[in-house]
Amino acid sequence: MTFSAAQAYRGDLGSREQPFSDADGDWIAVAGLLEQACDATASERAQFVADATCLSIESLGAARVDELSEREWKGLSRAASAPIVHLTAEMMTAGALNLAACTLDALLEADADLSDVDRGRIMARRASVEWRAGRTDEAADRYEHLGAFARKSKSNELLVRSMIGLTTVSQMRGNYPRLLELATRAAPLAEKEQLWRLAREAHNGITIASSITGRLSDALQHGWRVYELSFGNEIDEAESLNNLGQVLINAGRHAEARPAFLFLSSRMLPLRILLATLGGLAVASAYSGRPDLVIWAADELSRIDLRRAAVPTVAIAMLDVAIGFARIGHERAEVYRRSALDLATTYGLHEILIRAETLEVSASPALTEPAGSLTSAAQRVVRNLEKMEPAVPPEHVALALV
Repeated sequence: MTFSAAQAYRGDLGSREQPFSDADGDWIAVAGLLEQACDATASERAQFVADATCLSIESLGAARVDELSEREWKGLSRAASAPIVHLTAEMMTAGALNLAACTLDALLEADADLSDVDRGRIMARRASVEWRAGRTDEAADRYEHLGAFARKSKSNELLVRSMIGLTTVSQMRGNYPRLLELATRAAPLAEKEQLWRLAREAHNGITIASSITGRLSDALQHGWRVYELSFGNEIDEAESLNNLGQVLINAGRHAEARPAFLFLSSRMLPLRILLATLGGLAVASAYSGRPDLVIWAADELSRIDLRRAAVPTVAIAMLDVAIGFARIGHERAEVYRRSALDLATTYGLHEILIRAETLEVSASPALTEPAGSLTSAAQRVVRNLEKMEPAVPPEHVALALV
């Protein structure tokens, strides 16, 4: 280990005046137990790992651990120390990346009972810390190492995890041909091995790359496959439908995108998806002759306490509503454009800053020319979305507290 749990946590806190969550003490304690395990004799290590596992379960709650395990490794065997891995996901989501890295490194060193597959899963999670921290070269190196480990251990699961990790790095680098290549290789292998969670991620990669490179029919077909692989998890379902709506907006097919967003507006959604849904609904409705829905989406956005949301997500939602209002010639366009611009300026969100600066609220933003004809399979996806559209929006959106 390169630094202690306490040092890692202090590095994560930086200038923050408040802890990340009520569970910070548990996080530090789990990392500390694993730290002790690394310094203990071989015969003592197992007890330290067991104690760290028990504390992780107590912190997350047994029901939450079961839910996360089912989502991540449905039908697959898993290590007894898997709850620790789930706890690091909470750290990463909160922004405690150094502590998550410290915990995962210590777990790899301390837990002698890990199988090759369990070890590879932790290696994949550890690589994800690197790209979340913006260190794409380090992440790529770790995923390449995981791929070599997968081939040595003859594990298709780990090979898929390596490829999917590299798709994330490729996306961050803007290398969409490489993203498409890797995801196209990973998807059939994941489906063959019935690794449904990984198959979902692979198809999502194909959806993103196909959309960016103008392959609309492919993007819709694989996006719908992502939705099918999300059945049973309401958050995953919502995320996949939101992505399908964005694919259609990007292709200039606003009327076909609107049903996905309007359907989602009646679901109980986590904040990050709810904001994207309202922004998407505002844009799609503005360009498809539904100014009433633009106003409704903006009014719902104004009712939400945005302090708990990630700043980029808020800024994008504000900008989308501004675009919607500008399209219908509404005076509120400048209010939302200014909100997006202020956030982008304060937090260095350069892409949003450029879009907000160049948005002419006094003129209707140009209508994107719809993409060309769709394959029959892609047309079925559009029809499926159309069937979802409710006649009217709900009175108010509902926020899921997750």
